[in-house]
Formats: sequence, structure tokens, C-alpha cells
Amino acid sequence: SQVAQLMAWVEQEYGGLHGIIHSAGMVADNLVLKKSAEEFLSVLAPKVIGGANLDEASRHLDLDFFAMFSSISGAFGNPGQADYAVANSFLDEFAQYRNGLVEKGERRGNTLAINWPLWAEGGMQAPIAVQKQLAQTTGMTPLSTNNGLDAFSRSILLGRQRSLVME
Repeated sequence: SQVAQLMAWVEQEYGGLHGIIHSAGMVADNLVLKKSAEEFLSVLAPKVIGGANLDEASRHLDLDFFAMFSSISGAFGNPGQADYAVANSFLDEFAQYRNGLVEKGERRGNTLAINWPLWAEGGMQAPIAVQKQLAQTTGMTPLSTNNGLDAFSRSILLGRQRSLVME
């Protein structure tokens, strides 16, 4: 596969790959009753298929970590994002599955899923009106870049299987 070829090239050119960050995702908000199967699957694919393919392509690598960027929607759900919540819940459970493979010696590197909120910069942005509504109804505000990077570092260092981050 192309991913395996790329990883072999990184190994040869740079002496190895020691960590993987899987941060793919797609959002297509709508009530699940109004979605076609194709729309539902298109939201699942980047996280589910992407995560499984990265794991398979890196199974032989001596990784320090395999980090998957999940979302708080996987933990709490979000109206109009059933498919996105399912995709993120998959990553949360896949971390446990992959860590089981690590325990058996079939993979290397701690696997973790980080349930991220909205970020203030970069990533998947919500319209300002949605951000204001979230702040008003839940108290949740977008995560600052500095706090997000700090949370990422701490999550890696703690070696836990799952972290949930909030501003």
C-alpha cells in the first residue's frame, strides 16, 4: 500500500518513525434520519479506515506512541453528528484494542485516543454562532493552541489510553 511504502521511505531516510498522530476527520452535520448510507460512511471513513490502515502499515515499527485525535462528541454525542460521534467512539475503543495487541507483542507503542473539543485555531472550525451557543448552553469555549499542545504533551507522557480535554 502507499502508506506502507511511505513508512518504509521514512525509515530509510530518517532512521525511523517513532510516533504516529492520526488526526483525519470529516464532518457533515445533519440528523441521521436525513442522511444516506453513503453520507454516513463518508464521515466514518477518515477515522475508522484511516486508523485501521495506519495501524496495519505500522505494525512492524518500534513506535513510542500511536495517538488518535478523537472528539468529545465520541464521549458525549452531539446533535446532528451521530456519524461523527460513532467514528470518534471507534477511535476510543480502537485504542484499547491496539493496546491489547501491544500487550501480546504484536504492536509497539502506547496507543491513546484524545477526545478534543473545538480548537480556537486550526482544525475543524464551527461557525461563531455555534461557538456562542455552546458557550451559553454548556460553558465550553474553544481550546487555545497553547493549552492544546500542553494537553497533547501531557497525554503522551502519562501513557494513558484515553484523555478528554477541555478549555
